[in-house]
Amino acid sequence: MARPVVLAYGFRTFFLLAPAWGVLALTLWTLMLGGRMAGPALPAAQWHSHEMLFGFVMATAGGFFLTAITHWCNRPPLAGARLAGLAGLWLAGRVAIWFWGALPPVTVAVIDLAYPVAFALFASTELLRHGQKRDRILPVIFAVFIVANLMFHAEWLGWLEGGAAMGGRLFLAAVALKIGEVAGRIIPTFTETWAEKHGLNPALVRRVPWLNHATQTAVAAFVPLYTLWPEGWATAGVAMVAAVLTAWRLWGWQGWRTWCDPLLAVLHLGYWWIAIGLALVALQAMAPSPLPSALLHGLAAGAIGTWALALMSRASLGHTGRPPKVAWWMVPAYGAVVAGSVVRLSEPWVAATAVPAVLAAAAGLWSLGYLVFLAGYGRWLVSPRVDGKPG
Repeated sequence: MARPVVLAYGFRTFFLLAPAWGVLALTLWTLMLGGRMAGPALPAAQWHSHEMLFGFVMATAGGFFLTAITHWCNRPPLAGARLAGLAGLWLAGRVAIWFWGALPPVTVAVIDLAYPVAFALFASTELLRHGQKRDRILPVIFAVFIVANLMFHAEWLGWLEGGAAMGGRLFLAAVALKIGEVAGRIIPTFTETWAEKHGLNPALVRRVPWLNHATQTAVAAFVPLYTLWPEGWATAGVAMVAAVLTAWRLWGWQGWRTWCDPLLAVLHLGYWWIAIGLALVALQAMAPSPLPSALLHGLAAGAIGTWALALMSRASLGHTGRPPKVAWWMVPAYGAVVAGSVVRLSEPWVAATAVPAVLAAAAGLWSLGYLVFLAGYGRWLVSPRVDGKPG
């Protein structure tokens, strides 16, 4: 029997699962907030945080890295039954978390951790055996993701007070670090290529090695500080330095020139969200507000949400044999995710009576962007490549 196309490559499977779960999880969260349904036997905010990070983001990461590693290492893709099995582990984790309380907490933890551990083992083995030296830091990042997930379960098992919040901060900071590394690889290169095609001097895109290194060093220092000490001047200072360096780095990449190419401009915009998110975290650390979760959405909904949609929409074109030209309907999709992120950040400044409406509007806008992606790209992800090549 022929293998389903959707199981030919990791991006096909997980770029369907990630946005579908992101939309469903946000819908469930909104219903729980409004008192229209009961959720799992966990603090609602912790369920929401866990499922957006370890459900949505980890599925996105799976689709991206399983596909990228195939090309980086010149190896056959994880496909067929093995890919289906990995996706099944991810899905089992979502179900187990929802039934926390009905299932023993240790059982839930084992089921939920199965996907990130299996993914990390496969990806790390490929990278360490066949990858380039620069990619061999990735197993460390994958291990950090697992530790962050463990922190949630440690709190739920009564082993680590504050573990869920700590794990969420660790995961967000680690993803911000990884986005900076990937952005430094692809954004200047794509922008130089774009400039040359449009009759501009590629040298306009300024690559400054010391600035790249300084930026990533500052974000790396931010990771443990934010994880362990989210408030205080040390964390605030490092976060603000990282924000300024990120903005300086981005400014040299001349992103404002690419506004007429949404597929490229959204990569710049997604990375700008890292600078904004770091600056908001710095402000929160200096003057703690009663709503820190609102401000961390600069990194969460803004940076990760925009960057994930940007990567999925670009990678899905190339890997299905299509030219890197975004359809017009993806432009409002990008805009909806950005708008939803901005609305989410407004929570501390609206009246308490308006908060439910603000959260519902933010979730609705953000979800709309990913629904457009599913509606437009879904048929491509389950169909053979248009150029007839395998994959």
